[in-house]
Amino acid sequence: MAVKEEEVFKGLLPVIGVGTVVILVFAGLVRAFAMGRRVYEDGQYLVSVRYPGQWHGLRDFVQPGNP
Repeated sequence: MAVKEEEVFKGLLPVIGVGTVVILVFAGLVRAFAMGRRVYEDGQYLVSVRYPGQWHGLRDFVQPGNP
């Protein structure tokens, strides 16, 4: 019985490993492409802060009283 369980585990291990790598690579690519992107619109720089496709004005993050 233990031998069958070990065989099932050994069969699932590569699938789980490949799935994890695919997810991590996809997340890394999304993060890398979104971090360096800026959009210039109507004299203002817009930056992607949290979620892809959501752009915020750079001046919204400037706090003169809190350096």
